[in-house]
Amino acid sequence: MSTRTLHLVDMENLCQSPFPSVDTSRQSLASYLHVSEWHRGDVVVIAANRWLAKDILFNIPVPHIFKISPPGTNSADQVLTEQAFMFDSHRFDRLAIGSGDHHFARVVLSWREAGVEAMALSRHGCLSWVLRRSADEVRYLPSGHVPLGVNSI
Repeated sequence: MSTRTLHLVDMENLCQSPFPSVDTSRQSLASYLHVSEWHRGDVVVIAANRWLAKDILFNIPVPHIFKISPPGTNSADQVLTEQAFMFDSHRFDRLAIGSGDHHFARVVLSWREAGVEAMALSRHGCLSWVLRRSADEVRYLPSGHVPLGVNSI
């Protein structure tokens, strides 16, 4: 039986910038999808500001839900948190958080209480200790290039 995952992806956090290059954003997403072991049937929710959205929106290689986060600090975190609580956790086996922000600890703990395994995926040096302690598993995105093979999905 395959594992079904809800992915919550904070693009600005994974790119480590609200205004990354198109190559950086595509590479960050490809790395995330590779490290998280995305597969068909997973639900991917991506949040990003409107400037980043215009660069990547039509270059996302997997089926997804895209949410444009309003201007302001932690707005993508808030958008993704709201999305997490709109899904029935019992329909998933795993929750994958593509961010290092501590704001996701509440989501992780809630989903773990429902019996869902939770994983945090972040860049090295960017994962909050609160999120690290809350998750069942932690994975780090590589600093180098990952083949963009997900584009063929």
